[in-house]
Amino acid sequence: MSMQVTLLYKHLFSFFIILLAAWRPFPALAQDAPAWLRHIIAGEITDPGYVESQKILDPYTISTVRITMAPDDYEFLINNTGNNEYLPAEMSYESPTIPLQTIEQVGIRLRGAVARGVRKKSFKISFQEFGFDDREFYSLRKLNLNCDFQDPHLMRAKTCTDLFRLMGVPAARVGYAKLYINGDYRGLFANSEEIDKAFLRTRFNNNDGNLYKCPGGATMQNGAGGYELQTNEAAADYTDIRNFIDVLNNTSSDRFKREIEKVLNVDEMLLYTACNVLLGAWDDYWVLAKNFYFYHDLSTDLFNYIPHDFDGSLGTDWYHGNVAYGNVYTWSPNSGRPMVDNLLAVPEYRNRYTHFLMLLCMWPFSLEAMEPEIDRTADMIRETLINDPYWGWQASDFNDAFDHSIPRGNVKYGMKEYIRLRRTSALQQLERIGPFIRPQNRSPLLPNELDAVTVSALVVDREGVSTVNLVYQVDNSSTNIAMFDNGAGGDETADDFIYTAIIPAMSDSTQVDYYIEATNGAGRRSRYPESDWLSYRINYQPPKLLINELLAQNDSTCKDNYDEYDDWFELYNPGDEIIDLYGMYVSDNLSEPRKWRLGDLSIPPKGFLLLWADDDTEQGAQHVGFKLSGDGEVLGLFDTDDHANMPIDQLRYGAQTKDISYGRTTDGADEWISFNQPTPGRGNRDSTSVPDNLVDITDLGGAIAEPNDNSPAAETIDNLIDNNVQTK
Repeated sequence: MSMQVTLLYKHLFSFFIILLAAWRPFPALAQDAPAWLRHIIAGEITDPGYVESQKILDPYTISTVRITMAPDDYEFLINNTGNNEYLPAEMSYESPTIPLQTIEQVGIRLRGAVARGVRKKSFKISFQEFGFDDREFYSLRKLNLNCDFQDPHLMRAKTCTDLFRLMGVPAARVGYAKLYINGDYRGLFANSEEIDKAFLRTRFNNNDGNLYKCPGGATMQNGAGGYELQTNEAAADYTDIRNFIDVLNNTSSDRFKREIEKVLNVDEMLLYTACNVLLGAWDDYWVLAKNFYFYHDLSTDLFNYIPHDFDGSLGTDWYHGNVAYGNVYTWSPNSGRPMVDNLLAVPEYRNRYTHFLMLLCMWPFSLEAMEPEIDRTADMIRETLINDPYWGWQASDFNDAFDHSIPRGNVKYGMKEYIRLRRTSALQQLERIGPFIRPQNRSPLLPNELDAVTVSALVVDREGVSTVNLVYQVDNSSTNIAMFDNGAGGDETADDFIYTAIIPAMSDSTQVDYYIEATNGAGRRSRYPESDWLSYRINYQPPKLLINELLAQNDSTCKDNYDEYDDWFELYNPGDEIIDLYGMYVSDNLSEPRKWRLGDLSIPPKGFLLLWADDDTEQGAQHVGFKLSGDGEVLGLFDTDDHANMPIDQLRYGAQTKDISYGRTTDGADEWISFNQPTPGRGNRDSTSVPDNLVDITDLGGAIAEPNDNSPAAETIDNLIDNNVQTK
């Protein structure tokens, strides 16, 4: 499989199968939702912190928040709209499902930008001020009580984020809360989840990466600013986003697709953009270059877009001018938005964006799908909101603004009116292409010569699916076989939009290349992948790649690129061809092979790669997300997801001595010894080593060795080790 197709397959497949499995569908699907939708939407989040915080962000109840603070502080809070410092207060909280609780020494301040100037303020409450640095309330660090002054329903933020989360885009949950300050009833608020490390840990594999808030001016053009670090502030290292901007803006067109998929979750960005254009959320990146977060997920080494702030949506408009009918491919009246413009300039990405729009308009973005939850929420909050003394609208506006515009504010279309008009206009604008195709499964993933291989794919089109075929190639000879959704011939369930075909068994070492093509009811054809092939090999063998040396107690031997003495291990390529490590994994737990995913790294023939086991992954691609134990443990190198994470090399080592490394006697040798003078970046040498007693453990694919605990102290390496890939 080519590197380009490996990237394409991994990103699209993992986006829908792995990423989407992490997001909870909310609200629940209607019983009459189409069968194909259940293969696409998000799964339930089971993280304990997410489940706990859902009690506070529950959209089915209205909670009550009471703030008690010094009268002078209250006056200062309301009247000093430019202040961003938290003021001390006490908070009590209760809801129909949570008994009254009191939290001392919280911080409260105003939040928002334009919203600070309106009568009904928005507030942020923090549980981690005044010495309570690690305190959380039901796994939340902050509450955001938003007035959403452009929205007479106080429902647009919830409706938008419901759609995002349903489709797998990481977005905040929204509930409802009444707020009192010193007995003064401030009204009903949208209780919006904070985008912070607590949010990240429930949506991504880790929350250690850089999270940037982009409140304005973040165009992602060369030299643009507008990125505010929300995590790792002390390090203040902006290298990752500068590199992203460089790749986005300065990569040649022939290399752009390959390179952008190494730094951006492309499918999530395209899906977000499709959702956002339909929702008419103009106060965003594409139009105003603002109101989003950008997270560097260190487990994938990809940036992820996190949308934010949606009262300007679903028919409200004081800037865009054409929200219901605007062209879905040129949505923004402003130029200079490379994170959308450059993606849509790639034909394959433009087609995928078109498919996302089509899928959304076929059900999720429709009144049929959205109206039941809109009506339920409206019934729950109507009386409370109309009686809000700070609301600022007339009582009739609440009901009127669902179906048509109203003379007050910026409600150009009623919310339901807008959904109906926007869906119709978007469907009319869609470029005419073939069906949406997404690989669903290949089984077995690593076949032998006795295995026939079952291939399945989700195929959907608004004009119906006419034919689906699998084309496979062996030794430049192609065969076309039909794929069926009839519950027979390997297809598990009839009429579920999953089409299946079986490739017959092949002889040992055979390379099988294949693609899937489909035709819709109008005769338009599409193919996946669009311009290349998916591949597998019979009796696939992983690349010859070895763990060559490690230092588990580095007190004074060599420093990394941050001037730190960290643990390290070294990989060696004994072959005659370059080995691409992208998507491989390293782990210190053999039962968790996918512990740390390697990024854009490669090793030349007879070359070496030094990886720092320091759990400081923000320091670069050669820093992995775990440390080595000086008391002894295991270390493993594993193949990519599409090769079933097969073990490539594994080692179990015993207790180590400070500044004495442990490695193969010579590069690639079977025997392991301890080195008085470690050799990262240089060939392993016998002259400065101490032999060990070795026991070959074949089931580990390596050797278990008991190091010499009495080895003499190591000599300090004089020269710092270059962090780049080196050939010894």
